[in-house]
Amino acid sequence: PRLGPMARCLSRGRGRAGVVPPARAATDSVAAREASLRRLQRVAQTHAAQTQSWPEVRRELIDTLLHLRVLSLDVVETIEQWRSGGRQGAVWPDPHTGENYLLKMKDDTRWLAESPLGEILRFSSKSDPFFVVPSTGDAPQTPTNQMTPTLQAQRRNLRSAGGGSDQRRAVLPLQNSLLRRIRAAELSILKESVQARMQGAGGHWAVDAPLGSAAATPAGLAAPPSVDVAAAAAAAYSQQRPLVPSVPPSPVPPSLPGPSAQEPLPASVVAETPTDAAAILPKADGIVLAPPKQRPPPPKDPDTGAFVLHPVAATIADIGEVFKRYVARVDPKIARSMETQESLLEALEDEGTGAPEWFWLVRREGQASAVPCPMSADGLAVYRLKRMSTTIGQLLHLSVVDGSWVEDAIDAVKARMFAWLPIRSIRATLWFNDVDGEFALNKDFEACFKKKRFRWFQLTNSKGIRGQVMNSPRQEPPEDPAAPAEEF
Repeated sequence: PRLGPMARCLSRGRGRAGVVPPARAATDSVAAREASLRRLQRVAQTHAAQTQSWPEVRRELIDTLLHLRVLSLDVVETIEQWRSGGRQGAVWPDPHTGENYLLKMKDDTRWLAESPLGEILRFSSKSDPFFVVPSTGDAPQTPTNQMTPTLQAQRRNLRSAGGGSDQRRAVLPLQNSLLRRIRAAELSILKESVQARMQGAGGHWAVDAPLGSAAATPAGLAAPPSVDVAAAAAAAYSQQRPLVPSVPPSPVPPSLPGPSAQEPLPASVVAETPTDAAAILPKADGIVLAPPKQRPPPPKDPDTGAFVLHPVAATIADIGEVFKRYVARVDPKIARSMETQESLLEALEDEGTGAPEWFWLVRREGQASAVPCPMSADGLAVYRLKRMSTTIGQLLHLSVVDGSWVEDAIDAVKARMFAWLPIRSIRATLWFNDVDGEFALNKDFEACFKKKRFRWFQLTNSKGIRGQVMNSPRQEPPEDPAAPAEEF
């Protein structure tokens, strides 16, 4: 049967005495899991294209998820075994992006909750790398009404007599023998997440060194108070809540009580700022003062390319009318392929670091001295910073008044986003719409993105409309601009 144990075929040759080196075992496990993820994406594409019946897709989906669950457990266990050989705290990199693979596992299947496959199984919108949520309905509740089983049987008989296919949400089987492994693997990933957040918050520890170790502490600075990462992860696991750890503040010496918000610092603590920016000078009573960190210079706009980007001079109150006047000049097939005006206005409610940025696109060869406006601009771009498991740039809207300029516009906007945003990739959602009387993607528009290194990432649904998310990872200079400092 399809739901049986996974076949161990096409494996690499074993080492001496049948033992596989830990590094090789981890490499093979990651490669097998990546292949299973690609299979899952093919299942999603098949379901979106409706080329297979519901029962066939459901059977293939369940088989894929069961194999992916076991492969994910193998990855965590082989990486932990590799670390046990004197590599505590070492990071196993993702073969494609170089990021911590255990952290990648937290979120690389989260897209299932918004995909069409959510019609078949109930997926969690939060981190669920081992698909526990789709298995929660495995044991049906005892009915409180003794007639309920009879009524349910009659309903099933009527459905089968009518010839209709059963399109209720399925339940992913979960073997009891895997529960202990799943719990241990989830704790390992949570521990990895806690340690990564602490290292990112403190900024003083090496990536591959354990917290509080000598290798992780710069010379001249005392190690931070010890933090039991495993205990924090276990507590978070038991409470089922997001974990946002922080490094505890260093205790203030008893001889110098901490100043209140209204009181100035004691005179013994105030000192001149050293002229050497790298110096860290010890002061009396154990107080350590460091010079203020110099703010890096702002990034420079690319001086090449066919377009120049100018900020849109408009208020939130009138931006809707500005967009309406501009988009009337754009090919409807291009305008409908990106986010709608309603979605763009909803995004303006975010006034933090993820607030959208609006730019007019003006052809460099014929740009005038006047400020561009809806009736003179050659194009429009709207993007924002989005922080998830990794930081990305989300391209919400990109359009030009001449369809032959699309590729040049993509080049200009990509260069601007990679130069100014500390992002790993750029993602854009192309929406299905009415193209020549058929509900489909604008293939010409999609082809322009593909020529500019955008690749299929996942499918999504919003308000009953299907979309295709395209992703373009950052490349090393000079292919893409160097990443800016975090301040920008």
